[in-house]
Amino acid sequence: MLLPETLFYARFDDPQIVAISHALRQAEGVIVGSPVYKASYTGVLKALIDLLPEDVLKDTPVLPIMVGGSGHHLLAIEFALKPLLASLKGEPLQGVYLLDRHIDKTAEPPIRDTEVTYRLHKQIEQLITAIDKQQTFLAKAQGE
Repeated sequence: MLLPETLFYARFDDPQIVAISHALRQAEGVIVGSPVYKASYTGVLKALIDLLPEDVLKDTPVLPIMVGGSGHHLLAIEFALKPLLASLKGEPLQGVYLLDRHIDKTAEPPIRDTEVTYRLHKQIEQLITAIDKQQTFLAKAQGE
């Protein structure tokens, strides 16, 4: 668990921040999720992102997911989360915006809406495809 003090005091050299940075650099793909808060991502996510190296997601496919209380903040992915991920040099995919009423944390599976489940599956397929393309590109680049 990341200690609040690490974020509050911007401890870039905290072992957990170093480990998170390393894990992100090694990842073939990343899923970043956030609830919508004040028409954007949460402050905790921003505080964490601020401690990561600016190129930590370089050329990494990233699937953004946001959850909101209404459709009024549907564009939060486009205007808030995607630019943040791009600033880390990630390659954001289309992303998925979910309404909180579609999620039941006590149920298994937690998402029972078939249309929402379909959208999530399609985006995960796109993430896998993007990862495969990136791996093929890297393999060709290393072979040349």
